[in-house]
Amino acid sequence: MAGRDWSVLGTREAVNNGAKQTILVLRDELSGQLEYRQSALRVVLREGQDYESFIRERPHARRLFVNPLYGEIAVDPARIGAEYLALSADPRVLKVSFLPIAVPLKAK
Repeated sequence: MAGRDWSVLGTREAVNNGAKQTILVLRDELSGQLEYRQSALRVVLREGQDYESFIRERPHARRLFVNPLYGEIAVDPARIGAEYLALSADPRVLKVSFLPIAVPLKAK
């Protein structure tokens, strides 16, 4: 991520609006900083690529969301590192990133 080496340390289960969500615990290998992300990736493809067919080709991905600008896929936490590397090496992919954790807003 961002030109630095990160490791997946493990996962945590969180309850968000009554639904369980798997959260990845990531560590920046240079600074030791921890980050928390969804077990999901956002993929930006090069112009002219079809997101729907691209995602269908990925046996370890489940489609979450697609629009003309990017696609989002859920990935099993045990495969997230391998999937990130595979997507980064694919010549059709312009950018791949982890999805941040969505924090629901609560009225005061």
